[in-house]
Amino acid sequence: MAHGPLELMQLADGIDSLGGDLKYVASIGNMNDEKLSELARHSPEEMEQLFQRFQKIDKTLSSLQSLLEHWQGRLALAQREATAQDQLDS
Repeated sequence: MAHGPLELMQLADGIDSLGGDLKYVASIGNMNDEKLSELARHSPEEMEQLFQRFQKIDKTLSSLQSLLEHWQGRLALAQREATAQDQLDS
């Protein structure tokens, strides 16, 4: 995954709205199976919004994980190169 300015801005926007998205989808945690079934039958628009929020949360977390892994890899590479150079200098 590329981590250019546009992707970083999109990730920042996703992180900025993550709390609100989590609160919104957490509402299902207070519902029993019957209430969820009722919601699915009578409020398909709200169900669609819930699924969209889940997808948005998943995309944000996946992007963040990818970015952190990329940065961690760069740090590890720099550390290995520095260690190898130190050993050559010794």
